[in-house]
Amino acid sequence: MAVAYHVYANSGAGDPIQYTAPIAASSGTSWSSGTLGPGTWSFGVRAYDTGGEEENLDCAVSVVIDEFGNDVSNRPAPPLGLRAFARPGGSIRVEWLYPPTRGPKAPSAFNIYLGTGGVPNDSAPAASVPFAAGVRNAFVVDLPSLTGGVTYTIAVRAVNESGHDQGTATVSVTADVAGPASVDSLMAFAIA
Repeated sequence: MAVAYHVYANSGAGDPIQYTAPIAASSGTSWSSGTLGPGTWSFGVRAYDTGGEEENLDCAVSVVIDEFGNDVSNRPAPPLGLRAFARPGGSIRVEWLYPPTRGPKAPSAFNIYLGTGGVPNDSAPAASVPFAAGVRNAFVVDLPSLTGGVTYTIAVRAVNESGHDQGTATVSVTADVAGPASVDSLMAFAIA
């Protein structure tokens, strides 16, 4: 009895694979789909012969396709909780979180993009923070020597060997070169 294979798929919307009717059959161990549109596509394969079809659920793979037709399955997910605030001397502190369950593959680093006019300049990162530098899934970077009174827009993108995340979250903050007034005196009293 010759063994062949049925290929099953979902609708591309991240839904379960529909094992009611195969979308293709192959006598070999490879098969190519047509062009896939954007979405999360899942495919399952089951062997069959004249005696019937086996009913596994574990021979499956998922592929995530972006709006440009790129496979983004292993790109990291965007960071969470992005915030930024001005610090004295014209620096801005940027903080974010990246929980360990955040996507199929962890980032190797985070690139921080800085711009004005409400849009971060994504042509070159203003800073980069290695993933290993995080403390309890929290990350921080200071962006120094910025112009006081200018409002900066900041984006943080997770990156690995498959590319950068597709996040669009940004935060804006106005740099402050003056900072708070310095403490000029301090007094302490013992209270009995």
